[in-house]
Amino acid sequence: MPNGLKIEKIESNGAVLTAGTDYTQTSTGAAISADWLGRLPRGSYKLTLTLSDGKTTAIAIAVTNSSVSENVQNTSFDRYYKSEKYADVHTRLSGANTSEDIRDVVLGLSSIDYTFDSSTRSLILPRGVLAQLRAGSYTISVELKNGKTEAFTLTVSDSAPTGESWAVEEYNTFSPSEPKFTLPLTRTSVRTVTVQNNGVTEALNAGSDYTISGQTLTLKKSALERYRKDGTAVVFSADLADGTAYALVIDYVKRK
Repeated sequence: MPNGLKIEKIESNGAVLTAGTDYTQTSTGAAISADWLGRLPRGSYKLTLTLSDGKTTAIAIAVTNSSVSENVQNTSFDRYYKSEKYADVHTRLSGANTSEDIRDVVLGLSSIDYTFDSSTRSLILPRGVLAQLRAGSYTISVELKNGKTEAFTLTVSDSAPTGESWAVEEYNTFSPSEPKFTLPLTRTSVRTVTVQNNGVTEALNAGSDYTISGQTLTLKKSALERYRKDGTAVVFSADLADGTAYALVIDYVKRK
């Protein structure tokens, strides 16, 4: 879904889906609830999405048989970056031996990033991608090139303490782009941005290590490469003039 737009409503064959019950809006589109999908009898369906700019887009769904529900698994993920359950999600697929057997992996109505471990025949969903989801239940559909679909239910929790402010973004060292964080800067400003490096707190330089435009803070490649730790997360801290602090979590990954 284009950046900045919201879903006003979703209709299916004339019936309007209930927001929060039948579907949940995500950062990339919408997650259709497993309960709603499970009530559909065999047949073809069209979902019509009305966006906040007035335009509509349509998605076709074909309900064929029970082959999907037979393969449904359940897995969980905690989006709080300090949790023990903040980890990549692994789920074994019965119909895929290599990544070449997978046509697409879909959450709701949008494709998501993934990797595949051929030794265990497991689909791997990166934690930095899943951290963008709100707490709730989601259906992940794996569309195989043989025409079959395997699905599993992902339950996302959030064990963050009340009052703690944080956000996670990936930094893909294979194809790096500078991550952006939205901060509540309407009535305050960023005082400092710091990071712990070998037990020492180091301050980043405004302009060269990070920039601010409106309410968006962008961490620059110079800082991200200087504190780079492949395969792990590095926490930067944005300290605001009103005394609040935001943890800016960078998950370093290498993914084609």
